[in-house]
Amino acid sequence: MVEIADIENKKALHAWLLKQGYSKESQFDAIAKLSVRCSLRSMPICWLHFQQFENHNAQHFEVSILRAALSASVAEHFRDEETKNAAGMASNDIDRYMNADTAWFVRHSAISVGAAALIFPAVGQEAQTTNALSAIEASSHCFKDYPVREVVELFWRELQLDCMRLLEQSDFSQDRLWRADARVQNYPETLECKEISSARFSRSNCSDFWLS
Repeated sequence: MVEIADIENKKALHAWLLKQGYSKESQFDAIAKLSVRCSLRSMPICWLHFQQFENHNAQHFEVSILRAALSASVAEHFRDEETKNAAGMASNDIDRYMNADTAWFVRHSAISVGAAALIFPAVGQEAQTTNALSAIEASSHCFKDYPVREVVELFWRELQLDCMRLLEQSDFSQDRLWRADARVQNYPETLECKEISSARFSRSNCSDFWLS
């Protein structure tokens, strides 16, 4: 029996989700929330990396990753066909700029937000779950060789807290991405940032930009 405390990899997470006996709709809600939040946790180190470059390709890659992250966040709130398709297009755009020279943690961050965005246009529960687990696993890989080991441990601890909130049937869209009191030295101060998707998006205000 897999308990929340055992969730330290995608296999354990998948087993825990199956154990909950979610309906098809509830399963989608759960994996969407978990994967989008996990993918956003990789953004600080990815963002800091891009601040070192000023070349044209790096800037476009940076924007494509951010667009996919935000599109996934918007799609998690507004699940109409237009928004879901926009998330899929944003995910596909990432592949245009990724190459062999891409830093490993940027690559995993890009894969993570791309897979999270692909959940929404995906057809079928299997494809949705595969994309969600890929998003979470890729995000965790960003921290595997991080100078401070505690960061990857904190990543899985935060995911466990997300799962606890699911069990409570609580709305945790306003929760911080990093809620633990511990501060991890050398990790960007954006540990304390609130989740991008926590904003109360106005459909009329965001659609023209993100769906273009």
